[in-house]
Amino acid sequence: MRIAMNKCGETVIVSLSGYLYIESVKKLYENCKRYIDNDKASFVFNLGELKYFDSSGLAALIIMQNEVHAYGGTVIFKEVRGIVREVFDITRSSEIFKIE
Repeated sequence: MRIAMNKCGETVIVSLSGYLYIESVKKLYENCKRYIDNDKASFVFNLGELKYFDSSGLAALIIMQNEVHAYGGTVIFKEVRGIVREVFDITRSSEIFKIE
C-alpha cells in the first residue's frame, strides 16, 4: 500500500492506493496519529486508488475517526467506489462515515 499525506491548513489529505491489510494498518495509523496528537487535524481520505481493505483497515479508520471527533475535528472520505464502496455498504460503515 502507498500512503501520500499532505497538510493543507488544519486538514491532512491522505491518499491511499493499493491494498490496506493488517500489515500496512500500523503504518497508516502511526502516520495519522502524529497529526492527531500534535496538530488536532481534520482529515480527508482520498480512496480513489485503494483497491481493497480488510477488517483491520476498517477498524483503523473507525478508531481514527473517533479520535478526531473527540477533539472536534472532521473526517471525510472521497472517491469511495468499487469494492471499497461495497465493503463500506455491507458493513454499514457508510452510515457512520462522511462520504463525499
